[in-house]
Amino acid sequence: MKKLKYCVTFLFMLAVFACTENSATSSSTQPEDNTPFGWLEGGFTPEISADRGGGLQKISHSGNWLVLMDDWTTPIESGSILKKYSAYTPRLFVSKIGSGRWDTIVPPAKEDIKSLYVDSSGIYIGTYFTGEVWKYDLDNKEWTDLSPCKLKEREGFHVFGISKYKTNLFVSMSGYQDTNVQVYDSIRVLQFLQENSVWIDVTPKKFAEDIKTQFHKGVTLNNKFYAATMYGVWTWDITSRQWKHLPDFPEPHSWFSQKVNDIAVHKGILHAIVSGRVYSFDELAEKWISIDSLHYRGDTTDIRNCWIYTNTPSPTTLISDGEHLFVSGGISDEPYVYMGDYGEPYGNISKGWRTIGSWCKNFQCFQTGGTNSIDIVGDTLYNANWENLLKFPLDKLDSAIADGNDFHWN
Repeated sequence: MKKLKYCVTFLFMLAVFACTENSATSSSTQPEDNTPFGWLEGGFTPEISADRGGGLQKISHSGNWLVLMDDWTTPIESGSILKKYSAYTPRLFVSKIGSGRWDTIVPPAKEDIKSLYVDSSGIYIGTYFTGEVWKYDLDNKEWTDLSPCKLKEREGFHVFGISKYKTNLFVSMSGYQDTNVQVYDSIRVLQFLQENSVWIDVTPKKFAEDIKTQFHKGVTLNNKFYAATMYGVWTWDITSRQWKHLPDFPEPHSWFSQKVNDIAVHKGILHAIVSGRVYSFDELAEKWISIDSLHYRGDTTDIRNCWIYTNTPSPTTLISDGEHLFVSGGISDEPYVYMGDYGEPYGNISKGWRTIGSWCKNFQCFQTGGTNSIDIVGDTLYNANWENLLKFPLDKLDSAIADGNDFHWN
C-alpha cells in the first residue's frame, strides 16, 4: 500500500511537471501570422463572355485613380450565316483607389478605342479610322476633343500611339489618304507634336522613314523623345527637330527582331524589350546591351545555382518603380523582377530575374496563362490578367523572392 502511494505521488508530480512544461511552451509561442501575403484581390472582376471576350488587357493609373481596359468585342452583321465577324470595342473602367467603386466611361468619339495613354493629367484615347484624340478629366468627368487634324472624306487613319514629350502630347497616326486604294505603298504615317495647344506636323518627309517611326509608346529622357516602333527605337531631337534611328538591337532571332514590345526609363537609362530580350541603351557607346533575359518553361540546364531556359520568351510589359525593374506579359504567368539591381543579400549570385510568385488563395491567381499588363501605384504592384485584377505590396517583395531561383535566357 505504501509503495502504491509512492507510485501515485510520483505519477502526480510527473503530470504537474508535464502540464507546467506545456503551459510554459504555450505561453512563449508566438501566435500564427495570418496576415495575407503576396498577391491579393484587386477589387475588380471582369465580365467575360465566350463570344465577346472581356478579359483585362491593360492597367494604368492617373494620380490615385486606377484605369482598366478590357478586350470586349461587338458582333458585326456579315449577311452570312456561315461567317461571323466581330469588331474590337474595348471598354474603360475607372476607380478611385480605396473607394471600392468602379465606373464605366465611354468616349463621345465616332469610332472605337485603338490606343490608350494615361498620366497624372487624365486619360487619353485614340480611335480607329477617324483619327480622333480625346482627353478625359477624372475629377470633372468631362471629355475634351484634342484631335490633331480633321480628316478628309476618303481618308482613314488609326491613332496608333499616344504619348508625351515633357508636357506636350505626341500622337502617331497611320492609315490611308484614300481608303479606296489600300496597298502598302499608299500607307501614310502622320506624327503630331502639341506645342502651346497647337499641333505641329513632325512627320519625316521620306516615306521610308515615316513608316518606320510609327510608334505605340514613347518616353522622354535627357531632353529627347524615344519612340518604340516595329523597326527599333527612334528618337526625336527637339533642338534639331529631326528623327534619328538608334542602332539596331544585337543578336537578331527572326525577321521581325527589331520590333519593340515596350520601353521604359529605369535609373536614368533607357530599357527595351525586343524578341524576348531586355536591353539597356549605352548612350555614350551608342549601343544596346542585353541585361539577361527571361525564361520560358522548357528545356533546362542547372548550372551556377540558377536555371538556364533555352526556349524563346515573349514579355510585353516593362516598368520601373525607380528602384526595381519589372517585366511581364506574353507567355509568362507571373511578373518578374530584375536581380541585377540588387545588393546584399543577393550580391554574390548571378544576375537574372526572379518570379514574383502567386501566393493567393488556392494558388489560382494566374491560372489563365499570362499577365497582360502591370502598373505601379505608390508601394503597390498591380497586375491585370484575363480573369482578375491583383495587387502586390512591394514591401513584401524581398520576402517573396528570397527563396526563388534566378532565371536567364540562353
